[in-house]
Amino acid sequence: MAWIERGAAAAALIAILNPATASAKARACAVAQVEGENGRIWHDDASRPLAVGALPANGVVTIETGAATRAQIACDDGVVLTVGAESEIDLEKLLGEAGANENVLLRLLQGVVGAVAPQRNWSRFDIETPFAIASVRSTEWLVGHASAEGSFAFVRKGAVTVEPRAGAAPVALESGEGVDVTPAGVVGPRAWPSARIEEIGARIGYGWR
Repeated sequence: MAWIERGAAAAALIAILNPATASAKARACAVAQVEGENGRIWHDDASRPLAVGALPANGVVTIETGAATRAQIACDDGVVLTVGAESEIDLEKLLGEAGANENVLLRLLQGVVGAVAPQRNWSRFDIETPFAIASVRSTEWLVGHASAEGSFAFVRKGAVTVEPRAGAAPVALESGEGVDVTPAGVVGPRAWPSARIEEIGARIGYGWR
């Protein structure tokens, strides 16, 4: 797997801070749809082709997609993740226990992921990338990262506060706004043009726009 080195760079957090309402239970998730044939699922140290079916309930679970592969992951508490082409995401802390005192952590190592989370049955929901820390109060958003270009976040519905790793002032995003956190600095907040939303939506697939 093309793991990104984390030692020198502090991780970024795209976090949803919402009041948790549900009692603890196991969160079950499955690959609901797949486009393309060159994706892989890694479970601990073993891999298999990416295909529709239940995801392991524990252990390190990573999804990798190729240039023409996309996948949609659905969980029984309403969380839906759409993993775009050429992406790698660690789902370990999405799977397993859910509830008022439980946290969700996704590590986006490369590429782009769209998320919809209509129910709030967790203490904290984080998406981690290498460039920024964001506190999210949102139900529909996307996060992306490219090692040479940096990280970005866009809010389709809700609100996000992004704290750049370099210590710049936090950036508040509203619906329709995005921010780029690059090695050179922060660009945003700003309303994203429709062309960019459509381009990234095409990478994610499944009608994300």
